[in-house]
Amino acid sequence: MKKPKVTISVLAKDLGLSTATISRAMNHSTLITPDVIEKVQVRAKELGYVSRPVKKQRDRAILNVKLVLPHRDQPEMQLFYDLSELIQGIRKGAGSVKVQLVSLLESETHQIFDHKKGGHIDAVLFAFCEANEQMYKELDSKNIPYLSLNRSSHGGDYVVPNTDIGFIELLETMKASLKGNEKFNPLFLNLKSATSEVQKQREKSFLNALDMIGLEKTPLKERVWKLKNLKAIDDDLVEKIEASSYNAICCFNDVVAASLIQYLPTNDKLAVGGYDYSPFVHMLKHKLTTVSMEVNEFGLQAGEWLVKKVIDKDQKSFREKVKGRIVVVE
Repeated sequence: MKKPKVTISVLAKDLGLSTATISRAMNHSTLITPDVIEKVQVRAKELGYVSRPVKKQRDRAILNVKLVLPHRDQPEMQLFYDLSELIQGIRKGAGSVKVQLVSLLESETHQIFDHKKGGHIDAVLFAFCEANEQMYKELDSKNIPYLSLNRSSHGGDYVVPNTDIGFIELLETMKASLKGNEKFNPLFLNLKSATSEVQKQREKSFLNALDMIGLEKTPLKERVWKLKNLKAIDDDLVEKIEASSYNAICCFNDVVAASLIQYLPTNDKLAVGGYDYSPFVHMLKHKLTTVSMEVNEFGLQAGEWLVKKVIDKDQKSFREKVKGRIVVVE
């Protein structure tokens, strides 16, 4: 004899709870206490209840999304991106699905599940920062999808810049800007504090780009200089660069580039490159070639990801690379 199908109503009657509570508990809602969630899920397993993903209706869906933002004490690591572009991109990418964003600093990620008033969490976006391993495990255990922007080390879904293409185009543009028939001889300026994923990736992409544009291989120490901090950029450093016959300096970001430029004469003998296209670059006295991060495109991708993961219940990995845009600031 075929066993009767176990439904939410059957579970609710068995446990003496409402169907709404059962549904929320099965979906790890933050509106339900952990002990009730465990009780419901254990009993559901005993009775053989099988939940099925239910797609939300796009035009009626309102997604509650936590947007985690970074806080940086070091000036060389602070963000200059226009977050309004990111938010506009998220909402445009989500289309007819309404997205309600609640922001947190990365140091406050412990508050993601702090109280019931925040309601159910549909997804979490880590923008230009990352969580600790415990937080990722907790999100996985609650079946809450999360997406990292400009980070990929945790191995989940992400949207990152295509720095390989970015540095190839950056070096080619810098090379073309130099006058005369001098041999193109670029250097990458990084910081000894460069322990972040972003800094490591940009350095790696610079070295890959050298190979791609056909520059002869040289020892790493001749292509990458790591400075203790921004204070290490001074007249002595510029003299050392000139004595070493470098004629193009790629910097980890625009802040490092701006620090270098204040010690340079205004001429075309040395090409300077940055990354991020920060707003302050238009105030510099020296020509700078940089790569825009295209934050709006990051937002568009994040909005599309929300629809795929939350509305369509798409289980496929989402890993996208966004091409930057070369900007020459005269």
